[in-house]
Amino acid sequence: KAIRFSALDYLLKPIDVDDLIQALRKVKERLHHKGPAYQYQSVLNNVQHKSGKIDRLAVPSAEGIDFLNIDEIVYCEADGSYTIIYFVNALKKLICRNLKDFENILAESGFFRVHHSFLINIRHIQKYIKGEGGYVIMTGNYHIDISRRRKEEFLKLLDRI
Repeated sequence: KAIRFSALDYLLKPIDVDDLIQALRKVKERLHHKGPAYQYQSVLNNVQHKSGKIDRLAVPSAEGIDFLNIDEIVYCEADGSYTIIYFVNALKKLICRNLKDFENILAESGFFRVHHSFLINIRHIQKYIKGEGGYVIMTGNYHIDISRRRKEEFLKLLDRI
């Protein structure tokens, strides 16, 4: 679980003082070399085509910067101040950026905010199911609710596809 969330280190109970000191040194070193400004810049540092649409997305990770292929992202889900990105290969990645940041970056690349908690890649919509707000079935059989507030705009988007 620690690896999945890009932890720098982990401590086992009972906590050993030397292990705690070593973990704190890692945190201090990490903050010294890669502070919030660096991480925010790495998210915005995207590889772009001449059209202005991004092809890959640079996101901070524990090891450095990961470059994610936009076409392989099925959807993004808000998790507090973090975002979970779901990929076509059923993998997911927790990123320390909020969903609004990704909405701003990916809006021109075929992503649409269908709900307070979800940003979807419209190229991965398999089916739209009607209802009060309705929901979409995405690549990988993910079911994502459409908020009533976003439904009208979403249906207009579907008409343009």
